[in-house]
Amino acid sequence: FAKVIDYSEDEIAEIGTVRIALDRMAVKLSNLYGSQADYLRLKRIATLCMEAGERGDMEEERKYDCDFHLELAKISRNRMLMKFQQQLYLRVAFILLNHPNPIEDEPTHRMQHLKLVDAFFAHEEQEALSIITAHLSSFYHLGEKYPPRFFASKIDDSDFNKISKGTCV
Repeated sequence: FAKVIDYSEDEIAEIGTVRIALDRMAVKLSNLYGSQADYLRLKRIATLCMEAGERGDMEEERKYDCDFHLELAKISRNRMLMKFQQQLYLRVAFILLNHPNPIEDEPTHRMQHLKLVDAFFAHEEQEALSIITAHLSSFYHLGEKYPPRFFASKIDDSDFNKISKGTCV
């Protein structure tokens, strides 16, 4: 007996919301711990993903897209984040297979992986965070669900000092 699971639009949006949170953390940690060799591997996967999309090979494009985000989690050097991402990508793979998801501007969406890698090479963390947020927000159509800048966050040193001392911000 096999049980087939499907996801509603709300559940897909919830998965997208969690992906943004996890990928933003992966970006921050990858910016901190990533090496030039890590970023070159990421760039190679991004290039393969883009080439597959340009050829119209959606199956390969989806595979490389997932590989890209999993490699990003791997570069973060955080085993728990990697575990969460792997579990989440089982759901993402199912969604990609069973829910057509038209992206408004596919060439831009494909280029965002490469732009993210460029931001890593330039050590531009805020740019990298903006790119990953826009990338996933557009894919999951979250701009319709959340107010502008909902996922943006910037904690300055004074806020961090308050947090580390146990006082609320």
